Amino acid sequence: MRFFPLTILLCLASLTWADDTRNEQPLSFSFITTSYANPTAEAFLVKGGRLWHQRALVQGAVLVQHNDSLFLYDAGLGKNIDAQFAEFSWLGRKIFAHSAVTPVAEQLQAAGIPLTQIDFIVPSHLHWDHASGLPDFPETPVWVQSQELAAARAGTRPSFLPETLTESVNWQAISLPARPFLGFERSLDVFGDGTVVLVNLPGHTAGQLGLYLELSANERYFFIGDATWTVKGIQNNKKRSWLIKRLVKLNDDEQQTQDTLDLLHELSLQDPDLVIVPVHDEQQVATLPQFPQGLAGPLWKSEP
Repeated sequence: MRFFPLTILLCLASLTWADDTRNEQPLSFSFITTSYANPTAEAFLVKGGRLWHQRALVQGAVLVQHNDSLFLYDAGLGKNIDAQFAEFSWLGRKIFAHSAVTPVAEQLQAAGIPLTQIDFIVPSHLHWDHASGLPDFPETPVWVQSQELAAARAGTRPSFLPETLTESVNWQAISLPARPFLGFERSLDVFGDGTVVLVNLPGHTAGQLGLYLELSANERYFFIGDATWTVKGIQNNKKRSWLIKRLVKLNDDEQQTQDTLDLLHELSLQDPDLVIVPVHDEQQVATLPQFPQGLAGPLWKSEP
């Protein structure tokens, strides 16, 4: 029988323990709120919503920690939002009015996290309230599907902000292979371990991305950008109200938007333990870890 020195056995045991620890909790996340939309009737946001029930949709980002990697899903409202917003039409300023803004970049810095520690940003899509903060991270790669960036640059206010779509942003084109996931046709396993998956959610914009996070077998989340604004839209399979769609063009493709909503509705029935999060639903977001809670381990890496 072959024997190993005690020191080697202890080293092997420690490595095994470390690997097991990472497998138990390689992933954590925290929601960073940057602002809230002014309160409005729920019926204005989703068909079948309550007329007298006021909702204040949240605007923010998700900070994700995967082992020693940090990334953002969305960028929320940024440091230059006042100047950006001033260029909206009178109607646009009324419809999209919001509360005071605390940008993601400022919150990270206040928590002692250098902006250079963010490895990449994945905007769910490039509408103004998701992309406003991108210029606050000039060195950080921004992952986007090429069709999303092209359509955004061809778009106009109030949906898109030209100043957030310039070459000063560190764009990195990604493509999602034809790999079905959660009923959707295309997906990208970011770290190759199934815990972080980007999912193509077409319709609202040309290349909207959902984000699946698996913290454990019993704790799974699916952030769906603006596929709908409220959980009620998923539960009841209801589109946005006809009134808001008459006032402003919301969706790139109405049929694809409905198809995506249909799939999300079916997913919610088939997998009720999966937490589906429309990123503006302030009631659903309130149930999530709020920055800096929820994050595991150190949030910055030693400088070389």
